[in-house]
Amino acid sequence: MSTTEKPTDLAPSMVKLMKSMQGNGLHAPSISGADWMEAMIEMGNEMLNFTADRIKEDVDTQQKLLKAKEITDVQKIQTAFFQKAMDDYAAEYARLLDIGKSLMDKPQAHTVPV
Repeated sequence: MSTTEKPTDLAPSMVKLMKSMQGNGLHAPSISGADWMEAMIEMGNEMLNFTADRIKEDVDTQQKLLKAKEITDVQKIQTAFFQKAMDDYAAEYARLLDIGKSLMDKPQAHTVPV
């Protein structure tokens, strides 16, 4: 942009877009600040607990590896570790989605236009 050009004001076009969306029935759900904060706290707690559990699994696996006598034991331990990690991460993702979904599913008295 040269020094003689003025920046484009996008506000009027955004207002026009939002009015168009409202006219087509698109509204934002009215989520209260308390509901949102509660969901964020629940997600934070869930992630912290998950991380603590995974660290425990890591330590347990290291201890098992140190006690392994054969390479086949090491392979079994590592395979079990990675399988459990994949299962745990998938389950955690599902729990976080449920928390987010529960926030969106809360009964709303009305919707707030965008």
